[in-house]
Amino acid sequence: MARYAVLAEQERDFISLRTKTSMAVAKEKYGTKYGGARPEAEVRHKAVKKLADEQARKVQDIIKTYRKDKKSYQYIADEMNKLEIETARGGLWYGRTVQR
Repeated sequence: MARYAVLAEQERDFISLRTKTSMAVAKEKYGTKYGGARPEAEVRHKAVKKLADEQARKVQDIIKTYRKDKKSYQYIADEMNKLEIETARGGLWYGRTVQR
């Protein structure tokens, strides 16, 4: 059993080494970038944020009214789902979504 663990660990190290080598070659040869924010994605991020802010403004009065009545976030989420009020991304509401 211990042999398999040693072999699995060795294979993990081999995979890691191959991956790092391939990434280094791609970076050197093609200028490939990994991770981090991309300037070309900035426009999309701003558009998504704007849409989310607009949606938040639409539902903030509903949420404030329910919270004033001491309703839980989950209760508010359930009510908004019953009323078929979509989230900014067109999904369902959850307690955490309402809280945020």
